Amino acid sequence: MLTILVQIVPILIDLFYRGQKERDEAKKSFFEWIEKKAGESLNSVIAKKELDRQRQELESKDPAIKTKLNLEKDAHLSMVMDAKPNPAWYVLAMSEIGVVETYGSKHTPRILEYHKATSLKATTDEVAWCASFVSWCLEKAGVPSTRSAAARSYLKWGKPLTIPRRGCVVVFKRGNSSWQGHVGFFVEETTDGKIVVLGGNQSNSVRTSRYSKKDLLGYRWPEVESV
Repeated sequence: MLTILVQIVPILIDLFYRGQKERDEAKKSFFEWIEKKAGESLNSVIAKKELDRQRQELESKDPAIKTKLNLEKDAHLSMVMDAKPNPAWYVLAMSEIGVVETYGSKHTPRILEYHKATSLKATTDEVAWCASFVSWCLEKAGVPSTRSAAARSYLKWGKPLTIPRRGCVVVFKRGNSSWQGHVGFFVEETTDGKIVVLGGNQSNSVRTSRYSKKDLLGYRWPEVESV
């Protein structure tokens, strides 16, 4: 139930609140309520629900896999639910869940705000905006970004991570292109090898999506933050 609320309520807030400041405050209050209700971080709630869903699906196909999955689940949750708090830029990104492109000739004002964080400063939400979203979140949190609209620009940003942590920047390739890519914030790695990413321009919105590990190019962390 909590997972469904996390997906639906931010969208309803965008529909019923006119001012961006009011929407931001409403989303922040909602996420704080969710964490208080669950007695743990929002990220942990989502991780548990997703892992349980995957385990039930696999166990229904092969009951013998249950023991192996339990061991993997325990190890995975220990990584997702570590004691480190969510970084400020990641909290900002969560509060933006539900922002979606406007179809037709008009454009979503919030997405145009994301674009302003880059040197390109695109004026349409039809221009790829995953890097714009990452740049906006980082800059708003006081962390210097690449200010580039190119996803792969983040491969040269900050410092590399061998083991990802929640909120780190994650970069993927797109197809066979040598320059195109996708960038967002790492949430978790699932037991079936998918990487869950919180980002913009994912199904034309800010949301979490799963990506193939084979397309992974790297994990990055800002120089100014200690790991």
